[in-house]
Amino acid sequence: QKVNHADSVPNQQQQTALLQNGIRYAATGKYQAAEKIFKQLNFSALSAEDKKVVLYTYMRTGQIQKALDLDPTYAVSIVQYLEEKDRLQELLSIKSNSIIIQFEQAAYKREYRTVLQLYGQVPINVRRGKVIIRAYVSEGLLQEAMDFAKGTNQEKIINYAKLKTGLNK
Repeated sequence: QKVNHADSVPNQQQQTALLQNGIRYAATGKYQAAEKIFKQLNFSALSAEDKKVVLYTYMRTGQIQKALDLDPTYAVSIVQYLEEKDRLQELLSIKSNSIIIQFEQAAYKREYRTVLQLYGQVPINVRRGKVIIRAYVSEGLLQEAMDFAKGTNQEKIINYAKLKTGLNK
């Protein structure tokens, strides 16, 4: 007897009903229940907004790798979420070609040469700026640390560089 694999893929009507139920669960913070529904969906057929809900749900249920596998561009949101929750160490178990993920992994592991190679490709906030300053200082590149800090035009990073390098120029 032949198995019809088409039955395992929801049709448009089923997809819409599943999506609505999943969104309802996600909206009420029941991410585990939403995730069980969302994994039945054809992710690639979803709208951009619906994809964001699904990806956020996977992230909230600890399935960061799955979210990244579905949409590698979601890396920025994942890093932001984990940073806000003070859970950046969770990035260490992630496999990704994303520069921002690789930068954060290197920063967390204090692999400062890698940090210095990648920082030009990531958005610089105060936390990342401080990591970059520490990287320069650990490599003995004090003037470069100050030059980088000044280039950010962010007072907190500049003051941190002055503190760490002992240079007040």
